[in-house]
Amino acid sequence: MAERSIGSLNKAGDLYHRHVYSRIAATTARMTDFKAPLTDALILPAVYAPELLIGTNIYVFLTSSSSGDYLMQMAGGMGIALGTMMVTYGGNYFRTPIDKKIGIQANPNMNAEEELDFVIERLNNLKGAKPISTESLPAHTHAAVQQFLRQHEGYSIESSQRVKFSRFSDLMMWKHSVGGLMNPFLQEIVMFTQLYPEAFAHEQAHLAGIPQERLAEFTGIAAQIESPHPYIQSLGYQHWMGRLAWHQGEEWGIDPKAASGVKREQSHAKLRERGLDDEIVNMLVERDRLLDELTDTPRSYGKYVSKAVDAALHNMPQSVSSRLPTRLVAFLQDPERGLADGLRSVIMMATRQKNVKASYSEQPLKLLSSYRQQFGID
Repeated sequence: MAERSIGSLNKAGDLYHRHVYSRIAATTARMTDFKAPLTDALILPAVYAPELLIGTNIYVFLTSSSSGDYLMQMAGGMGIALGTMMVTYGGNYFRTPIDKKIGIQANPNMNAEEELDFVIERLNNLKGAKPISTESLPAHTHAAVQQFLRQHEGYSIESSQRVKFSRFSDLMMWKHSVGGLMNPFLQEIVMFTQLYPEAFAHEQAHLAGIPQERLAEFTGIAAQIESPHPYIQSLGYQHWMGRLAWHQGEEWGIDPKAASGVKREQSHAKLRERGLDDEIVNMLVERDRLLDELTDTPRSYGKYVSKAVDAALHNMPQSVSSRLPTRLVAFLQDPERGLADGLRSVIMMATRQKNVKASYSEQPLKLLSSYRQQFGID
């Protein structure tokens, strides 16, 4: 496939990555080379970010004669944070995208069902791969990502091999449904669950200087399936299969508005029908059961609000409760999740990620389809 031209902005981003970010990542790798995540200092405020924003604005509105100064201070603080992030990581947004460097484009004619058959066959063949411990796994996935980037970019940068786990994992998983993140100020990977080891490579792709979600998702999966280690390969194919199943959900007749547990159960049944080994299906069922325990149990003030709202609705005349908007009732029954979803929607709009499914599923899948065709992965 013909290589697409590289613009001057891309060249500047490439220079930043190779000569500036490489030094920053190497330095912070040494600074954060211990088990406890420094990022935890920011996690608790992040958990309650919607409430803090609302509370602060209400306080300023009630106590300040002029909100102009407050808005200027807030804008200034955000500007400083953004400017710092542009120095420590943001220049990577201007790099030549990895798909352009490889010479592939998203395959518009991807046949998801054929891709799924291929992935299931590969995953079944890797069923007996010897697992790697959680402690050793980050080094192996880091090596896979580094090797993939050396192959397609001609070099790789020194970065931390550590994957850390937050002490606030349960709160983040329940309230924000976030499996992990890469702190762009400290280049520190923090995970909020050990149930998604296949996601380590995604965050390590971010750490290596690939900020776009669709490209980090593609790189993480492609790097794992190209690894010489069978277990790492199996994680890559498992991640690929999960994205394909999500992508095909509506085609399979799975209601996108159904409860997450119902959608997972129906998806597992479809994968079993398509020939996925029972042992692998059972592993996925058990993992998702544990995930549901994490994400469906209120863990903070929301559980008290939820109980109060349920009691009020129970004692309310049917003629009144039936007139309440469904969305309002759902929000009052789980206010913390509702506020978190609202903040997430604002962030998605601000960062122009209008379609989560496209960023995490459709676009990476089409790139993987092209990559598989170009490099003869059969």
